[in-house]
This record gives sequence, C-alpha cells and structure tokens, in this order.
Amino acid sequence: MAQHITPAELSLTQALEKNCSNCITSINDVCSYDKEVLASQKMHPEGASLCSAVQAIADETSLPPHMAKGVLRSMIREWEKNPEQIVGQLIMQGGYSTDFVAYLNGIKAQLSGTESWSRTTLRYRV
Repeated sequence: MAQHITPAELSLTQALEKNCSNCITSINDVCSYDKEVLASQKMHPEGASLCSAVQAIADETSLPPHMAKGVLRSMIREWEKNPEQIVGQLIMQGGYSTDFVAYLNGIKAQLSGTESWSRTTLRYRV
C-alpha cells in the first residue's frame, strides 16, 4: 500500500498488533480444533500432538474441549472490542500521518472477516 510509517509511529502499534494477533489466532484455534483432533487420531504419534489454545485451556482448567471453546469465544469477543478503543485513543492524540492512521485501520480491519472466513474455509471444516 506504499505506506510510510515512522519508527516512532510503529512503536505505538504494539498493543493493537498483539490484541489482533491474539484474537485471530484464537479464532483459528476454535474453528480448526475439531479437524485437528481428527488429524491427531489418524497421524503418526510424532506428528499428532495438538497445539491449540482450546486444548491448552481444557488442560489447564480441566474443562472439556467444548467448554474450553466457550471460554475462548468469550475472550475473543473481548479482544474484538479493543481495537476501536486503542485506535480511537491514538487518533485522538492527533499529529499522526494519514499513512499511520490508514495502517491502524488496516490492522483493525483484519479482524472483520477472520471469523467468517475461518468458519467457512475448507481448511478448518471436518
């Protein structure tokens, strides 16, 4: 997009990027969990270990996976709310380039279609 972001501006995006990364990764983990479980049952034991936030929450809380998914979905809903607040606070400070504001809005927009894509892609469907 030919955006030019200064190092100072880029350093301000860490909270937003971490929030969006947590959210997107968790959405993908919830949506892909059932397929990963099936794959882990069919694969060679060395390549069959589950690496998912769903499994981690289930293991840490002794909840069954369907309940761990519910916990993760609640976390996702909270992460989805954060970008508006984070971007809003940064923009209110003012003095940033239009490229920086576009970059912030681009990161925020990444969340908008992730869950829909994850629920419909063949990549995660059983």
